[in-house]
Amino acid sequence: MSIVEKLFSREKGSKRSSIMHPDIMVSRIYFSGSLNHGEAAVSRIAPIGCIAFSPTGGFLLSGSHFLSRWNTETLEKDTISFQRSTQIPITQVAVMTDEGKIIFSLSNGRVFLAHLHHNGGVGITRLGSHIESVSGLIRDTDNPNLGYSCGQDAFIKCFDIRSPHLTNLLECYRFENNPPLRLRLNGILQNPDDPMCITVCGNDPYVRVYDTRFLKEDLNGPVKVFLPHDLANGSTACIKGIAYSKMGQLLASCNNQKIYMFQQEMGLDPKSIRLPLHLNGVPICLSEARVYQGHTDDNQLDRHDITFFGSEDEYIAFGSACGRIFFWNKREPKRVSRIESYLHPVRCMTRHSRPQRPILATGGVDHLVHLWAPNDELLIG
Repeated sequence: MSIVEKLFSREKGSKRSSIMHPDIMVSRIYFSGSLNHGEAAVSRIAPIGCIAFSPTGGFLLSGSHFLSRWNTETLEKDTISFQRSTQIPITQVAVMTDEGKIIFSLSNGRVFLAHLHHNGGVGITRLGSHIESVSGLIRDTDNPNLGYSCGQDAFIKCFDIRSPHLTNLLECYRFENNPPLRLRLNGILQNPDDPMCITVCGNDPYVRVYDTRFLKEDLNGPVKVFLPHDLANGSTACIKGIAYSKMGQLLASCNNQKIYMFQQEMGLDPKSIRLPLHLNGVPICLSEARVYQGHTDDNQLDRHDITFFGSEDEYIAFGSACGRIFFWNKREPKRVSRIESYLHPVRCMTRHSRPQRPILATGGVDHLVHLWAPNDELLIG
């Protein structure tokens, strides 16, 4: 049984799980183990910059100067290596299939497909590249052969792992400038309510939603835009990370020390963005998002990973620049828990959800992948 399965089934069928109050589950989350990404010469290894679970939780990937694939049944690590002249950090990774097809990118913008064969071999194919570093990689939820990437070069690209190339889908620009300036992108997601829509954030206060069907017709504008109400007056703040819940709620982590949660009906008509947002100082066409605070952002990082957490996405989890992991109840902006996790900023996080025992994985500069889960023994009574 995998470590993930053990964490979720340790008390399966017992009465302990049935009496677990949701707030207690999060307030008593505990450190369940770590996976050492580094080797003996740890000082020569870059901090962990990305982590990802496979769809079923059978393995976990972590990336720094190389990719490590963790078998969650045996906790053994297979280093995925490929020939290159310099040690270039890996910035993003996405698991396409449980059969071992993964996508990863380097800080120089190159994107690769790795096929992990059953005999232990690894096949590496270069799909293409961005001009600058890749800031997001995702798999299409409807088709495991398709995916999207976004980069600091302002491009959104699509790929099909059956053909070795990236296709330019869209170049993103700022709204306010004339002539328009390219927008440095920080993250990309697929809308769970409408898989044809992709959502991106970048170095401005807007979250943009694009319909891929319209992009094929060269109608390159977004179909919806989310803007925090307190950033509408010419703010220079930018969105560093985004996440969707199972219900389609949208999180946006901003570098102004705030996290915003939008409902789908809150989006602005993008045509109004090209008009003045204010009339006599009063914002128009804006809905108030729920705001969560109390953490510390690291403005030196290009992105801030953020995620929903819990069997029903009841909570918001954020790895802070102060080295702590914060949890909020999404229904009310109160902080439920704070975990002392690192001495340095939490650089990346991801979750794998099961009905009763969610698990969170985080990575940082200590070259370890930390696993977090609710503690059954603390939940009795």
